[in-house]
Amino acid sequence: MGQENTIHQVLTQDGEVACKAVSAPDWFALDCTTPPAGEGIAWGPVYSQPRTGNAVNFYTTGADYFEAVKAAIESAKVSVFIAGWQVNFDVELTPGSTLLAALGKALRNGANVYVMPWQNPGTPDTGALFTALAVALLNGLPEIKGRAFCLGAPVQSDQGVGNVMFSHHQKSVVIDNRVAFGGGIDLAYGRRDDATFSLKANQRRFNEFYNTCIPPVAQLKRTDVQHCVTQLELLAAIGTKGVAKKVLTFLTSPSEGLLASTLDARDAASDKLAEYGNAIGDWWNNVNLFSDFVNGVQDWAVDNVQEAYRAQTGRLKSQLEAMAATGAANAANAASAAMAWLSGQSLHALPLGVQQELGQIAGSLGWLIAVTTNSASWRPPEYYERLFSTGRALPPAAHDTERQPRMPWQDVQCRIEGPSVFDLSRNFVERWNSVCQLYERSSANYRHAVASTLANTFGIQVPSAPRMPRIGADRMLRSPPAPKGQCTVQVMRSASKSLQQMEAAAAGRTIQPVLAQNNCLKAMLKAISTARHFIYIEGQFFQTAHGQSEAVQAGLSGPMRCMLALEDNPHTRQFLDLLEIRGAKAAEIPTRIRWSKVDDVMRLAGGPEFLHDLDTVMKNIATREVLTQPTAPQAALRNPIGKALIDRITRVGLKDGRPFHVYIVLPVHPEGTLDTLNIMSQVHLTMHSLAFGEHSLINGVRRAILTDRVRREKRISWAQAEELVHAMDIVDIVNQARDDWKRFITLLNLRNWDVLKGQPVTEQIYVHSKLLIADDQVAVLGSANINDRSMLGDRDSELATVITSRNAIKVPLAGPMQSVAKEVHDLRVALWKKHFGASAPGRQAPALLSDSILKSPGLPATWEAIQQRATLNANNYGKAFWYTPRSEARPEIQPKEAQDKNPGGAPASIWPTWKYKTYLEHGKGGRLRYRMPFDPLFWREADYKDVNHSWAPASDTATSKAPAATPQGVQGFIVALPTEWTRGEDNLFSKTHIATIARREAARPDAAIALRETTSPKESAA
Repeated sequence: MGQENTIHQVLTQDGEVACKAVSAPDWFALDCTTPPAGEGIAWGPVYSQPRTGNAVNFYTTGADYFEAVKAAIESAKVSVFIAGWQVNFDVELTPGSTLLAALGKALRNGANVYVMPWQNPGTPDTGALFTALAVALLNGLPEIKGRAFCLGAPVQSDQGVGNVMFSHHQKSVVIDNRVAFGGGIDLAYGRRDDATFSLKANQRRFNEFYNTCIPPVAQLKRTDVQHCVTQLELLAAIGTKGVAKKVLTFLTSPSEGLLASTLDARDAASDKLAEYGNAIGDWWNNVNLFSDFVNGVQDWAVDNVQEAYRAQTGRLKSQLEAMAATGAANAANAASAAMAWLSGQSLHALPLGVQQELGQIAGSLGWLIAVTTNSASWRPPEYYERLFSTGRALPPAAHDTERQPRMPWQDVQCRIEGPSVFDLSRNFVERWNSVCQLYERSSANYRHAVASTLANTFGIQVPSAPRMPRIGADRMLRSPPAPKGQCTVQVMRSASKSLQQMEAAAAGRTIQPVLAQNNCLKAMLKAISTARHFIYIEGQFFQTAHGQSEAVQAGLSGPMRCMLALEDNPHTRQFLDLLEIRGAKAAEIPTRIRWSKVDDVMRLAGGPEFLHDLDTVMKNIATREVLTQPTAPQAALRNPIGKALIDRITRVGLKDGRPFHVYIVLPVHPEGTLDTLNIMSQVHLTMHSLAFGEHSLINGVRRAILTDRVRREKRISWAQAEELVHAMDIVDIVNQARDDWKRFITLLNLRNWDVLKGQPVTEQIYVHSKLLIADDQVAVLGSANINDRSMLGDRDSELATVITSRNAIKVPLAGPMQSVAKEVHDLRVALWKKHFGASAPGRQAPALLSDSILKSPGLPATWEAIQQRATLNANNYGKAFWYTPRSEARPEIQPKEAQDKNPGGAPASIWPTWKYKTYLEHGKGGRLRYRMPFDPLFWREADYKDVNHSWAPASDTATSKAPAATPQGVQGFIVALPTEWTRGEDNLFSKTHIATIARREAARPDAAIALRETTSPKESAA
């Protein structure tokens, strides 16, 4: 047996027991603890020590958490601390009741409110500026006794401040320094879900209807827009009566040096583009910039905005009119793009130059709003009633809620009361005060640009030495609160060295940190290394060191190629010629395209679809261009979570020969459409971490299984057998071990289906949790994902809690009765019941509800039953819907050659309806047999029955969506993760890949778009 299972006792001279020995694994990582080594990883100090005496409650649905946090905020008397990657002021905590309303009640009670979202650089737009404006206007509410503050937290990573690849990612709420909430759930759109995982809108409107995995295809109605507010409107509301005119004049002025145009002026298309989502000229989704805004603003703002709009003359006037007609498609510079953005438009496909300049504008505006609205003397000029009565943030686009499904959300949060609230409160206060200092120090960077321009625009005096609102002793905890329960909690962080240095400086500490805090990684490694029966993981990502990727051909997959090389399709060349961009590099298209010809392309057969494809190419190229790499480019993933799991399975399941199992629940793919470079790259990294990498989780366990087999057969030591297996080719390892890994690992996704407007639809249940449970004894819960940006400590800021309990109960985890922590055990059982479909009535019949399965996760009978049901569910979904990811392509879309060579089927593409021209010719072209859900026409087929789609670089293209049927025999929400999905495809858009591909592409005589060496988009989703 392993040394960790040995009990040492203290004996008397007579051999009697002097002290009773108890087997009690230590779940907490301390400074003196040395976790399993990761290559090049320096282990920083832990943020806090374990504290006993906490009361902990877990929430397994966003709806339950939102209801609890709403009650806590509304009862606040002293302070409300909110930190989040995304905090939306109008998110509904309960139906019809927003976060802004709850904060208003706290202010009336006398509490001070501090809100700290991530100050994102523009894409993705998490609404930080919107929330800052709304929180500022809270101070105009009548009869309030407290004060509201909002500061966007910029990136504070060791890769450089402002690096768009990383973010402030902590998620916590602390009320009155008495109760704290932490976990994976932001106070943001889409998170308020219940155990039914419904795909229907159910009265969710505007941004509350949330699905980023499919395109919005509906028009916003004027009657709906009248109940929305824009950032431009709130900018006007925080200023003086004439500010709206000044804002408009400033943002549309081409003369300011800071906002000088980086692109040539473009010819305007003559008519409004008729079809939503089908043209690059429709970048901002056909939302009228001014008329809807004007119709929704109070009279005093309306008069000034209309006056400013009418006052424009000549070229500027025609430009604004074109923007109003085409949804800002003809924005000639960052100033007009800012106008579109502030008016509620999506800027996802902006050209690089405009994005960078818009980032300058957003930074200047964010700084100005922060240093003015958070000053001691500032108050809004008046109570802006419209925001608090009907106001919701204007969405940039709208889904067809009758035809399109929402994306259900799976996440976990906890409530803590007791001594560990001190550490969660301290983290917020230190972060807040360091951000205050950061704003003050950045004054010199912004004042010159802001003082002469933005200050005059807003009619606000910019302070010469801004003093930001630090949280003082009256709002701080000076010592841990009294015990409240039986849980022991340790608060852990991922915090860069630079972040810690800023905190130390703000607090006046002279001792400077020298290492990043990678506590979240340390906590997970500690829990894994001490598990004896099972490990359960729910995670948004599983991206970990996996060694060499399997051999793939030197070229991108067919789907990725067709998004980057439009000329591979001969049917698109006439459009490229018409727009005068044939042979242009993607980055050159915005400046070379003949916008006056867009209407001509629209009128030709296939034109609208070509423009949609061009829009997608532009979006992907823009994403590639703006993403940056760490200062020292990283060749491979580094965090050792996968290796730690392999080592533990090897130790307990093979060397010790005891029942042991690892369950992992992941999203089907990161949120976003599967025709986006970054999302495709994320899928690539996940599949190689799980399955395809030479030292992936599955292949690592296969090696261990073969080592165990060899040592038994040859009667040699483990080390000798390991050496023999290490010399084997990975192909032989896979062929010999095959699916034996399933004895130790169960990989799951979650999915639901429904019928909308008479059509069966399905969507993934988006797993956003960041949770690890070991032996029902300890839970590691927080904001940290299993990827390098969360784990290594020097990138995203993260927060996690390690939780166990002295409240012990006995359950048969792996057969015999074992003592476990009741709160942690109840959390896992509640999650399993939810995923098995038993927690709420719904369409799905519940499954796997026996006591044995729920209470004995270590037994073979349990994982066998779960794997069997998940596989059946996946197969049933695959029969009903062609576009769900799978391990093998459907026979109907396999080439005959594949069926002859491999009767089991050809591997499935990242686009499951993609058909390659020849078996495994993954870079040689192919076609979509049927449309995918990321295509707007997929959801509008009734309007376009005879329209060809131009996606595929082949002579035949998808002309319809696949038939869909009601799935039969589905029980619960679990589906087997397709471990062969994308095998053999190259979907990683990395720096080294692009260098190789660029050299090959340069040799082509008629290269449509030269793929230039660039940086990796790896792990850019938060």
